[in-house]
Amino acid sequence: MIQTITEGRLTFRFADGVQVEKLDRQQVRMPHGMQLVDLVIEEDSRLILVEVKDYADPAGRPLTTSRLQQAPSVTAAVNQQWVPKARDSYTYLHLMRRDDRPIVYVALVCEPRKLGNYESLDALGSQVLARCHHEAEEAWRHRYVTACVAVTPAEWKRCFHQYKLSLRRQRP
Repeated sequence: MIQTITEGRLTFRFADGVQVEKLDRQQVRMPHGMQLVDLVIEEDSRLILVEVKDYADPAGRPLTTSRLQQAPSVTAAVNQQWVPKARDSYTYLHLMRRDDRPIVYVALVCEPRKLGNYESLDALGSQVLARCHHEAEEAWRHRYVTACVAVTPAEWKRCFHQYKLSLRRQRP
């Protein structure tokens, strides 16, 4: 039986037997202040943490100039959204004794060009990984994330073709 998970405009479909969990669930009580990624996919050789960021208007309307100016910069998104979610999700998995494999972090970004000072997805992935390893004055001694990749929905389909993804179009 196919497992279906919806996150905003994205719908993921996983084959029977794939271990996947939606971590960022609204109705489930979690420790106060903990920010979790959207999904964790458990493969035999690795854990894949997936954080979805859709910088299109949630109501489906095109962004106006004033709304575009409110979009976070890449640095703000990395420091305030992606990295805290990676760290907190790792902490959660560690405390649940589920951190027994290397962790790959996937920043799945819809409309990445709407981020302020956006360069490229490669640069974004590198920045997230570097920040995951060194958030404060002293670098973490344990590199809990072994790799990070930033992808759009189209690139997801190439990189993770075994996990189906569809994107609901915005209304005109």
